[in-house]
Amino acid sequence: MSTVQHHPRPDAQLPLDTSQHADHLPALLELVAGDPLHERDREKIVTAIHSDAQRHNGHVSSNRVRRALTNEHGYVVYPRLIGAAYASLARHGALKAAGWELNDDVAGGNNNKPARCWILESRWCE
Repeated sequence: MSTVQHHPRPDAQLPLDTSQHADHLPALLELVAGDPLHERDREKIVTAIHSDAQRHNGHVSSNRVRRALTNEHGYVVYPRLIGAAYASLARHGALKAAGWELNDDVAGGNNNKPARCWILESRWCE
């Protein structure tokens, strides 16, 4: 009978010390920002958000946007970029939080969980 050795997991609460990486971070971030795959994905995500807002008087449903970004095989973009796009648009004042709706993402396991609703600022809907 063999025994399994468990190694303690590093403490996830420790802050990341970026000081030792300061010289490299800008260059690494530039590489990610310049990645054509991610640029295309970001363009698809922002287009889906904008299109949803135009069709619904400025209101953006994360459910409708997600459906616009999926096909029979799943997402057509890197899924983690979706939340990042919303966060960036909100940080820059283009999107404003407008309440909640129930998530209808059964495949992703988020069905009936709260999902943010948004309003795209009118200057971006013209």
